[in-house]
Amino acid sequence: MQKRDTSVVGIKQVVLLTGAAAVLLGCGSGSGQCGGNVACGGNLVGTWNIEDLCVQSATSTMTGSTCSGIGVSTSGLRESGTITFNADLTYTSNATISGSLSETVPSSCLTTGGVTVSCAQLNAGFQPASDGGLAGSCVSGGGGSCVCSFQFPSQTSMESGTYSISGSTVTNTPTAGTASSSSYCVQGSTLTLASMPMSMPGASQGSAELVLTRQ
Repeated sequence: MQKRDTSVVGIKQVVLLTGAAAVLLGCGSGSGQCGGNVACGGNLVGTWNIEDLCVQSATSTMTGSTCSGIGVSTSGLRESGTITFNADLTYTSNATISGSLSETVPSSCLTTGGVTVSCAQLNAGFQPASDGGLAGSCVSGGGGSCVCSFQFPSQTSMESGTYSISGSTVTNTPTAGTASSSSYCVQGSTLTLASMPMSMPGASQGSAELVLTRQ
């Protein structure tokens, strides 16, 4: 029976959890339309095409681990689809996210249980993902760090529920789920949604901005 390298397994869990948190935050980057006014309010009623998704901030801190400071780049993620806000204060969304993300793992995160894992060992641990986890590849970076890249398959999610508006803030309450609020701005045929700061204790913190155009 082959003995598993528990050091590699432990570090894989840290790296994968950080990456999963980034995806759940919906962080990404598209054509660079983000960064405009996101708090002017306006008429939301209509169907909007998702054009751009930009990360505003993303940090990672692993509670219960000596590892902190894994840098996450989600510039390779893309999102497409539509969001419809109806006049009766109901909404539906159909969004697809795909692409890639990369993580820079500092040398301080490559030691667990007193054993230091090399980038080559970490890379071998991700190929293939025989334990059912996400497959990826890792190469050596500067200062003893490792740079790991992951490719995500296209994933589509559908949601419906009700929404309410207060000033320049819209709150979406899905039929099955937890309400979330975002500041928004409608200027001509462009809608910008900027999420309020979100946190996932022990995993990550961040926020994202979405740019849409009216159909």
